[in-house]
Amino acid sequence: MNKKAKRAFQCGTVYSWVVFFILGSFVSSFAQRIDGIAALVNQEVITVTDLRIVKSFGLYDSQRRSQSASLIRSVLEELINQKLVQQFTGENVEMSKEQIDRFMADLEVRFGKQELKEKLDEFGINRVVLREYCTDFLVYKKIISERFSRSVVISLRDLEEHYQMVYIPEQKAKQEPVKQMMDILPEIEAAVQEKNTREQADEWMNNLRNKADIQIRLHEYMDFLDHDEQ
Repeated sequence: MNKKAKRAFQCGTVYSWVVFFILGSFVSSFAQRIDGIAALVNQEVITVTDLRIVKSFGLYDSQRRSQSASLIRSVLEELINQKLVQQFTGENVEMSKEQIDRFMADLEVRFGKQELKEKLDEFGINRVVLREYCTDFLVYKKIISERFSRSVVISLRDLEEHYQMVYIPEQKAKQEPVKQMMDILPEIEAAVQEKNTREQADEWMNNLRNKADIQIRLHEYMDFLDHDEQ
């Protein structure tokens, strides 16, 4: 190899390494960006990927969504609540294999087998990992239910108010017949109990938040997450 060719080879090698280094740094930076820290709850991390998976598979309570907040922010608030409940209660709540299997089967029915597979592939996870997210969600719901549903007191006034202010307007909006309150009493009672349980749980959650060290960093990833929602 003559000197000119040798010099060209060396320059080409150096150039290749520089390009490789720059691309590697870019990919690494991008990976850190999309899987960065969305929030810290008493130093426990919630990643952007955690947030995207929970949102994508619907592992949150849609009834708790704030009308003034974006969906992604509401889902993050739910994940923060999960962390707080796990940290502060210390309750050893377990879900049976059958309960989790049933929930996983419901997910497959909701999304369909093909879409569920595509979602798993999108995040590079398998059913075992998804099962862990589902278990965390179910345990959280069970803790809330067991802590408050038994202590919720429902008055006749609560039932009548729900019937007049919620049920009747909903039926009229759907142009469906309005039944007598006594004919749908179990449904109304269940709805009122769920509402009152949620209100008590929210109050308890606010107290937990006041004691916690919560750092939200979601704003650092909103450009990416906004694009992800489109």
